[in-house]
Amino acid sequence: FFNDTATTEIYTLSLHDALPILRYEDYGSQTGSTLDPKVAVLWDATDVLSVRASFGTSFRAPTPFVRGSRTSAGSLQVNTGKCSGGSISNTAISTLKIGNPKLKPENSTSYNIGVAYEKNGVEAHVDYWRYTYQNLITLANIQAIVDADCADNMFTDPRIIATGLQITGIEQTFENAGKLETSGLDMSLGYTWDTDNYGSFTL
Repeated sequence: FFNDTATTEIYTLSLHDALPILRYEDYGSQTGSTLDPKVAVLWDATDVLSVRASFGTSFRAPTPFVRGSRTSAGSLQVNTGKCSGGSISNTAISTLKIGNPKLKPENSTSYNIGVAYEKNGVEAHVDYWRYTYQNLITLANIQAIVDADCADNMFTDPRIIATGLQITGIEQTFENAGKLETSGLDMSLGYTWDTDNYGSFTL
C-alpha cells in the first residue's frame, strides 16, 4: 500500500481552446515541478501547399509503485555459465521487484516538420519527426546484473542472493536508463474522386 500525498497543480495557457502552448505541473517536494511548452505553426505557402511544424516537451513523474514497491516477479531464466565456467547455467531464479525512491522524472523533447499538398483530389503528406527521451524509467536487466558482478568469479552485488556461485534470488530494481533518441519519416498519398450517382471514393 502506498500513501501518495503529493498534490498536482496544472495550469494551461492557450492561443485558443484547442491549442495549449504552456503547461505547468507541480508534483510536490519529492518530484518537483515542470514547465512544458508546446508550439505548433501552420503556414499556407500556396493554395495547394502548406507547411507545418511543432515543438514540445513533456514530463512524467515516477509513480508510487516504481518508487516504493516490493513485489514478487516469479522465476526467470538466467545464464550463469559465464561466472561458473559453464557448470551452472540457465538456472530458474526467483526475482523480487524493488522500488527506487531516488528515481528522477522522465522527460522528452519532440520535433516535427511536414508538408501537405492538395489539388484536384490528390492529397500528399510528408512529415519528419524526432523524439528525445531522458531518464527513462525501467527495470534493471537481471542478466546484466549477473554478468557485471561475476568478473572475479564470485557474487558481491547486494541485489544477488547466492550461496557460492549458486544464485537463489535477485532483487530487480527500477532505475533511470539514460537517453533514447528516435526519429522517422511518415508519408501518405491519396486520391479522392466524386461520382454522379455513387458518392465519393478515396484511395
